[in-house]
Amino acid sequence: MSLLHVTDLRLVFGGLVAIDGLSFSVDEAEIVSVIGPNGAGKTSAFNCVTGFYRPTSGRITLRGRDLAGLRPSAIAGLGVARTFQNLRLFGGEQQMLTIGRALITGPRLLLLDEPSMGLAPLIVVQVMKLIAQINAEGTSVLLVEQNATAALKIAHRGYVIENGACVLDGPAAVLRKDPRVAEAYLGGMTHEKN
Repeated sequence: MSLLHVTDLRLVFGGLVAIDGLSFSVDEAEIVSVIGPNGAGKTSAFNCVTGFYRPTSGRITLRGRDLAGLRPSAIAGLGVARTFQNLRLFGGEQQMLTIGRALITGPRLLLLDEPSMGLAPLIVVQVMKLIAQINAEGTSVLLVEQNATAALKIAHRGYVIENGACVLDGPAAVLRKDPRVAEAYLGGMTHEKN
């Protein structure tokens, strides 16, 4: 069953199109990963979902309820929590604390913005295991991540965003093996490593 549904989202800042007809969904008890290059519109989409930006057009619903015009605090009150992209993390403990703070309210949907940014590979593994555990305990997760390898390993489904639009989507296991995704985001590697 769909928990979050985003349809034809468009966001324009002073003539600059940040999001251009983006649609995606998150089902109950699922991890959905959104990958794409810097400036693709990933964080802008998060900001629309959580009420920090007002979309130019499109529709965002949570369990069928339209979120248009709601303040961030009202959306949080409906069971949505998020972390913010932090360019100056002090390590894995700081990131785990950030995720822990977001979980205090017991959200049904957790939005994570680049949780692996600036972390050493071994710490990234720990953070991803934590996210998988949070999901296993019943929280749906929308994960924006540049580390496509790590994100697609724990996600059920994924969306690839470029220039504010979805260019590819599907089950994470299929996206991991897609040559277009491998070439652009996985360093050209299509074989699986355990």
